[in-house]
Amino acid sequence: MARNRRTPEERERRAKMTSFLQDLNVSSIADVQELFKELIGNVLENGLEQINFEIFRRRCREFAPCRGLGRSPKVLKANML
Repeated sequence: MARNRRTPEERERRAKMTSFLQDLNVSSIADVQELFKELIGNVLENGLEQINFEIFRRRCREFAPCRGLGRSPKVLKANML
């Protein structure tokens, strides 16, 4: 006989997942796979956006004077009549 060694937090998380799957009307493995693909896609997309922003910020500091990220103040050198 298997022992149930789950902590109360694990049991609560499992109950939430079961409730979530029932709310989404998941009835087959194909539904679970589609849900998983959508979830992973969103996680990766948001993660890549964050990584791209960090890379852009580092490049601006090292190479080019980007808007607002440079080390020196920007001065407009034009004569407006």
